[in-house]
Amino acid sequence: MYKIYDFRCTNGHVFEEMVESNVTTSRCGCVANATRMVSAPSFHLNGADGSFPGAHMKWVKEHEKAGKQ
Repeated sequence: MYKIYDFRCTNGHVFEEMVESNVTTSRCGCVANATRMVSAPSFHLNGADGSFPGAHMKWVKEHEKAGKQ
């Protein structure tokens, strides 16, 4: 299965490439060797559902304020 991974070459260039999950090295456009990086996860905490009380209260206040305008 192919996925998009971030790679960094020995010259410091960072790029994305679609490769199989077992691939850990690649070749950069500058022809340097590159290794797969650990990337930050892509997610957003939703304050509307109440799972995160601080975020939920902020969400409530913002929507109450928007409703009064």
